[in-house]
Amino acid sequence: MTFIVWFAMLGAVLLLLALSSSYLRWIPVTSSVVCLALGIWLGPSGLGFLQLEVNKSSAWMEHLTEVAVLFSLFFSGLKLRLPLHDRLTAWYRVLESRVLRMGSPDDHHEELLRQADEMDRRGIICWQEWRDLRLEADAAYLRAVVGEDYRPVNPTSSSAE
Repeated sequence: MTFIVWFAMLGAVLLLLALSSSYLRWIPVTSSVVCLALGIWLGPSGLGFLQLEVNKSSAWMEHLTEVAVLFSLFFSGLKLRLPLHDRLTAWYRVLESRVLRMGSPDDHHEELLRQADEMDRRGIICWQEWRDLRLEADAAYLRAVVGEDYRPVNPTSSSAE
């Protein structure tokens, strides 16, 4: 089999998996098992559509395997969740976002307080840290209301004196 036929079959299998993903959720097997069964069915043990000549195709099969590993790592990375201890880092990202503060200072302040309360409720932070986060949120709110966020971050040196 040629390289083009292999990739055409791979594309057809991926398209079939994408179109049938909602149906595959209801059966008690993973998509990997479905791919394995499909490979056996299309291969020499089944219909015989795919015949692999190892000596001739080892070079491009190596590249195909590398691509498969890259896709596997990419999709595994997409499934990662933000751990609980990183919620504090996320809180500081929201705090430092000028765009959110300038857009709606009230909503920004409420979101910061809500996240601080949630971290306190889950036991991620102690009450002193909770108090400090609330004080920082109040200070950011006052800066936004006073209008400090609307001033340029780096004033130019050519301003009129």
